[in-house]
Order: sequence, then structure tokens, then C-alpha cells
Amino acid sequence: MILVDELTAFAAGDARLVPVVAGLTKPIRVAVRGRAGVGCSTVADALRRGGWQIADLSPGIPDVDVLVVVETVKPEDLRICAARTCPMLVVVNKADGKHLNEAKSAARELQGAIRLIYPPDALWKPPVLTMSGLEESGLDEFWETVLRHQQVLTEAGSVPDEVARQVADMAARIV
Repeated sequence: MILVDELTAFAAGDARLVPVVAGLTKPIRVAVRGRAGVGCSTVADALRRGGWQIADLSPGIPDVDVLVVVETVKPEDLRICAARTCPMLVVVNKADGKHLNEAKSAARELQGAIRLIYPPDALWKPPVLTMSGLEESGLDEFWETVLRHQQVLTEAGSVPDEVARQVADMAARIV
């Protein structure tokens, strides 16, 4: 945030920098995906009510790609985990009522599989969280995890290609 604060102050003196600052301070875009019946729309609605911007999946690349699964992890869930190229977070939905223990068990199982899929030196290995989109539980942990992810990328100097390209385009127009 220090960089953004400094850029905002600097941009106040040069209107050409305002779009650059706006691009850097835009909300984190979240894409919510999963197979039919796992509650993607329920999770997306809970995240929206929590203040998240849910990305349209067609244009651009989301900042965080959320895979929603339920208490039974299917082979297609693992294939999606292995195929993702953007930052990812896995949510075991329906972690409420009589399904809470099953959801926790599925989260442990999937976290173990992810350790096998991703190389040991991967910058980010998708964490697996339990959540109830219906009861809106697990949102605080979700926020904390996404913020931790952003911190990891920032500290590593890793900026998504799309953001880097947008900043470079804006800088070229200014100069």
C-alpha cells in the first residue's frame, strides 16, 4: 500500500498518471468455477455480499481463480487443479450442518493431492479452505488467504502478465 499511496500523491500533480494508479488500485477480481451442483453461484453470491468483485469469466484473467468442490472430490476436480495457470484457491463448499466433517475430510484429501500435483518449489500452492456459501462461513479465512497470496506475489516480484502489460501500455502513452 505504500507504493500505491506514493503513486496517488505523485499522480495528483500529473493527470496522465491517474489511469496508472487506478489500474493498480482496482479491486481483486475473483473467478468462481466448479462442476455442476457444487454451489458455485452460492459461493459467488456470498463473496459478493462480502465485498468481492466476481469476474466475468470471458474477458481478461482473474486475479484469483476459485475452484469450488464439495465433500466428495472427483477426478475432474483434480484435473482442474492441475490445469490452472492463474493463482488459485480451492473451496470445499457446503461445510455446514451434517456435512461439516465430510467437508473437512475432503479438504484434507484434496490438500494432499495438491502437494503431489505442484512442484515443491512452486511459488504458490493452492490452499484448500472449507466454506459454507449458504451460511457465509469461512469468508474471513478466504479474505486472509487471498491477501496472503497477493503478499506472496508482491514479495516475489511476480506480477500477472496482463497487469504488467497494462502498466507498460499506460507508461508508453504517458512518455
